[in-house]
Amino acid sequence: MSGPPNGVGASRDASGWPTNPFANQPMRGKPPVVLPDDARKHAIASIRRYLREELDLEVGDLKASFVLDYFLAELGPTVYNTAIADARAFFTERTADLGALCHEEEFTYWPSETRRRP
Repeated sequence: MSGPPNGVGASRDASGWPTNPFANQPMRGKPPVVLPDDARKHAIASIRRYLREELDLEVGDLKASFVLDYFLAELGPTVYNTAIADARAFFTERTADLGALCHEEEFTYWPSETRRRP
């Protein structure tokens, strides 16, 4: 094989297929976002359709999977951090008044001098 397609400097595996430079890049020591197989297939089909209909560019599953892996590696941490910040804000807002809303008067069996037992 003479080189990568279109003169791009993509490396190839032993069988001659281009390797994906974005696959398995760690995110702070954690694996990158991994999609379930069904979601991955739908994402690849969606990427292919988007490129075809919006950019008039026809690509196969392999190139679309490279695009998907790139965006997961590049934008996955940003999306993850935003989702965590949104969840934190949601729970902070919901639990702000938890003490007041869920407070029960203690030791109410015996009446105090200021209140009477019903």
